[in-house]
Amino acid sequence: MAQEFAIFSLADSQFALGVSHVREVLRAAALSASPDRPGLEGLFNLRGEVIPVVDLRAKLGIPSCKIEATDFLIVFGNDFQTAALRTESAVQLESVGESSIESSSEGGLIGGTIRIHEKVVSLLSARALLELTA
Repeated sequence: MAQEFAIFSLADSQFALGVSHVREVLRAAALSASPDRPGLEGLFNLRGEVIPVVDLRAKLGIPSCKIEATDFLIVFGNDFQTAALRTESAVQLESVGESSIESSSEGGLIGGTIRIHEKVVSLLSARALLELTA
């Protein structure tokens, strides 16, 4: 059985997030500062809801860069929490067979890997990302 993933780039690496967690993808917007919230790049208002933006670059040791008009925000979450990730590339949807997905039992932000078109993509854990915003 195939699973759907949102694939995006950050620096020179590719990442995936299960589409069951993705609510929408938006063009990047100006972010407000997030006082006393380590691990967050900032906050933005989405139709009256304040959404925290996880600083994935900092968490993965990737050098920071300023937000650009060409960036995107991936809004994701569950029934109780919503957050966003900033990416510098358009988001692509990919359907992946179970044999191409390797889960990791180590926990943390990277929940495994996915093999797509002979590339290895890091699978992000939506649960671990949401924990950063709590």
